[in-house]
Amino acid sequence: MASISFSALFIFVILEITLLWSIGSSQKIGFTSIDCGSDSVSVYTDNDNIEWLSDSNLMFEGTSVVLPDTGNGPVLRTMRLFNGSQSKYCYSLSNSAVKAGAFFFVRASIFPGINPPYMPKDPDGYFRFKLIIDADQWTDVKIAYGDDTLWTSDAYVRAKRSEIDVCFARITSDGDAPFISALELRPLPNTLTSTLVMNETNRFLVCLEHSSYGVPQSGPSYVRFPDDNLDRYWLSHKASNSNLISTQKSINMSTNSSDQNPEKILQSSFTGSQYLGLN
Repeated sequence: MASISFSALFIFVILEITLLWSIGSSQKIGFTSIDCGSDSVSVYTDNDNIEWLSDSNLMFEGTSVVLPDTGNGPVLRTMRLFNGSQSKYCYSLSNSAVKAGAFFFVRASIFPGINPPYMPKDPDGYFRFKLIIDADQWTDVKIAYGDDTLWTSDAYVRAKRSEIDVCFARITSDGDAPFISALELRPLPNTLTSTLVMNETNRFLVCLEHSSYGVPQSGPSYVRFPDDNLDRYWLSHKASNSNLISTQKSINMSTNSSDQNPEKILQSSFTGSQYLGLN
């Protein structure tokens, strides 16, 4: 019996070390990217050089679901569906950078799939559930059945301890089962406007959108890491050539040090007396 117990303990320790190494050895200190619902051997680096790991060693509740949709990439191909009897399910996000007083943003990405293997409870065809962060209400999710849009939300938070809890809850006891495609944790410097506001108000912030204006029609639909060192999503608002001002020259970033807007965003802009050029 002693040798069996020792072996089990040894395997457990190795698994714990492996998990911590996977989280800590990401491409940037403080980055943690979780592919929810993926299998236990899933650790990979995507085209943006972001390393993803499975949540199978982080979350033991819910069901791993592989969506029937194709062509969406590995992150959106799976989700974790919290279809048990509990009213709330939580991830505890932590890595070597998470300490009390440190600033982060948490991004939740939700993609129900064009043909979800489940139906909303409400006859209007919308999935509804709540996101909670460190016991505070984050946002209400409302997504239509068959919506092929990736839904994301960023919360800017100051860690209260060495982990940040992200929870998913039903609206009512018999409401829709929550689900999640991906969770991302990113460290923030304490010099940003958002972190200064959090210091003054002692509240967390919900980001509505980061926008990039004056993007050519042939340009990317979004900008993120590595163009943005903090890995914020900048959604592109594209414009016709007649409404564009752009440059390939380097931008003097010394005047933009506080919020660290990426150079790629500042190299293009929209000009005109009307908003009609954007889409």
